[in-house]
Amino acid sequence: MRRNPFSGRRTTILAILITIIVLTADAGIASAAVSGSFSSSYDGWNDGSSSDARGHEIQVTGTIEVTGDSAVNPRIVIQGADNTVLDQSSVQVFVEGDRSINFDRSTRESAVVYRADEVPAGTTLRVEYRTYYIGGADSGDVTVGEVNFNYETPGGSSQQESFSTQNALENRPENVIDSLEQQTDQGETLSTAQEILSYVGILAVIFVILKLGLSLVRDGEDDDIDI
Repeated sequence: MRRNPFSGRRTTILAILITIIVLTADAGIASAAVSGSFSSSYDGWNDGSSSDARGHEIQVTGTIEVTGDSAVNPRIVIQGADNTVLDQSSVQVFVEGDRSINFDRSTRESAVVYRADEVPAGTTLRVEYRTYYIGGADSGDVTVGEVNFNYETPGGSSQQESFSTQNALENRPENVIDSLEQQTDQGETLSTAQEILSYVGILAVIFVILKLGLSLVRDGEDDDIDI
């Protein structure tokens, strides 16, 4: 049986056509993207601060923006971190501008979850929450909270964008205690030095008195000899 010389070419052409169709279909699907930024404030033991986060509350605020050409159906998870615990009652999600979106709110262990059927592209969400520092962090910046924005792309794949927030927590209890201990050590050293100096001063006074006494005795002896 003679082989058709065009069969291999037909297969190759068919594969190319299928690839072009798939790529064209993907290009026609509207894209979606998510971005955001967060900041935090913490007073700690700083009594002189006048920020909204009083005492050991860590105030976290930020925005999440949905961009691209397609809406998303998000599940937003707000939670604390390894060294913080979330104040669930403080969590709030707002829609900036005139747009209105209904969210379903639920709690899960130490997290708060917001769900919405649709968040259109061009929407900016404002997220606010508070956490409490529970100790155990090493030196340097501490992750104080995290927001995970989960959604599905128009193509059906799942995506997640995570927005964590760091803070130096300079006035956290460990740092304040270390500073007080250093001051105490310096104070004890100064106190010891003052005690030593006071003893030296007393000995010096005693030495002067003894020297004056000996001088008086010698002067008396000299007077007796002169007589």
